[in-house]
Amino acid sequence: MERVTAYVDGFNLYHGLKERNLRGFYWLNIKALIQSLLLPDQTLRHVHYFTSRVAGPPEKVKRQGTYIEALQLIQGVTVHFGHYVASSSRCRSCHAENIAPREKRTDVNIAAAMLFDAFANNFDNAILVSGDTDLIGPLEVMRQMFPKKKRTIAFPPGRHSGHLTKFATGWLHIGEDKFAKSLLPLEVEKLSGFKLKKPDSWLYRGKAADFERK
Repeated sequence: MERVTAYVDGFNLYHGLKERNLRGFYWLNIKALIQSLLLPDQTLRHVHYFTSRVAGPPEKVKRQGTYIEALQLIQGVTVHFGHYVASSSRCRSCHAENIAPREKRTDVNIAAAMLFDAFANNFDNAILVSGDTDLIGPLEVMRQMFPKKKRTIAFPPGRHSGHLTKFATGWLHIGEDKFAKSLLPLEVEKLSGFKLKKPDSWLYRGKAADFERK
């Protein structure tokens, strides 16, 4: 059996879903999603999920915190955290300065985890869920140093990079049907008995026929 480890760029995935108005898929069992992509001769070894905790507003912090807690209950999933830093930009017309938070370290964390696992021989095939071209670096290192190891790009909705595919041994777009079949239960119970509930704003209230578009 071919051993597979997955590396999921949480924000790249989130923004892909957001841009396609797929809010109902935010409450995602990431391990189930990766398993749905595997071939019969492949076995999933581990899933690494990379994100950063948002700083606000409070309701968004709560939604993300609830989801991360639910992910951390899934055996075989490890959540890795980056951080936000203040980033400034200046308007060319009015010269006003705008300060906005910018997510940092995710690409570095993904690269470090992929290369660590490659050197430790923890996989035969690395699945990268992202469309971020900043991740070409580790793919290129893997291609040079571990040419027998496969590198598969799984693009989130609305994401694609021809540059990334040049450094991969294979690639695919994750279909919306895969997301629809890989959701967490509406309530996830912790060992303490406390139940983590899917945020109300992530609930789908439309018709079943167009579920995947909500």
